[in-house]
Amino acid sequence: MRIAKTLFTALLCVAAVGCIRGDKPIDPQPSTPSKGTVDMSSVALTFVDGSSQVTDYYQAVILDQNNQVVASGQLGGMTSVELDEGDYLLTVSSIAEAPVADWEKPYYVGTANISVAKDATSTVGTISTELKNVGVRVVFTEKFREAMDEGFSVAVTFGLGRLTYSANETRTGYFRSTSAKQLLTAELTGTMNGQTVAEQRVVRDVAPGDVKIITFDVKEQEPEVPPTDEPGDEPEVPPTDEPGDEPDQPGDEPD
Repeated sequence: MRIAKTLFTALLCVAAVGCIRGDKPIDPQPSTPSKGTVDMSSVALTFVDGSSQVTDYYQAVILDQNNQVVASGQLGGMTSVELDEGDYLLTVSSIAEAPVADWEKPYYVGTANISVAKDATSTVGTISTELKNVGVRVVFTEKFREAMDEGFSVAVTFGLGRLTYSANETRTGYFRSTSAKQLLTAELTGTMNGQTVAEQRVVRDVAPGDVKIITFDVKEQEPEVPPTDEPGDEPEVPPTDEPGDEPDQPGDEPD
């Protein structure tokens, strides 16, 4: 009887456990997000300033609606990207970020909105890009080079950036721009015929996208012109004898 009773108790326990497990809700399997494709080869860049750029090495970054990066790479190496169904922002830039100051580093940026649909391929099309930093070129004329002694230079300061342009510098310097109106200064130092020469140029209200050209030249001195008589000031003429006043002749005696 004890064995039978023990077996009966065990069967009840198993039955009870089975009932509990059978009543427990089953978690649904997570659904797989619908996917779509973005055709990155359809991206074409135009430039607001009309410049022509090689864009294969431009940086492409795709953000989701939570501003999370879901894809990135060089534009020339991205042919297509598979993404979950939804809306995205594509940003294309010439470099990752604008330097404080550097040579030949224009920072062009363009953006486009992308919608990805299930089992579909989305094209991007044309993206308009703008220069977001400031370019500065310094030009020295031949007359200026001939007049100056060797070793002159110009230091350009913009925001937190500073670049020194030597006498033979032909590159464009680019500076990070942080507001719509900033001050740019260019300071010339050197000597002319052994005498110290210093000059400062100030350019105001410089905005992102501006490219400034600062030219140094020799001012031609106008030759001195002797003063002339004022209009109406006639030169003095010595007096002449009135008509009929003949000079006395020798031998003419007065009456």
